Amino acid sequence: MHKPNVTVAAIVKNHNEYLLVKERDKFTKQICYNQPAGHLEKNETLAQAASRE
Repeated sequence: MHKPNVTVAAIVKNHNEYLLVKERDKFTKQICYNQPAGHLEKNETLAQAASRE
């Protein structure tokens, strides 16, 4: 049986500023910016996962 892989992402805003994560693209090796994101852990709610990320 296939087990789905759940990913969460968050948009974090403080006044007029947004939180972004600086990453290196694994294919092009270029620097890019992304929203905080990650996988849902066992027995974790979506809100808990977003907060952890």
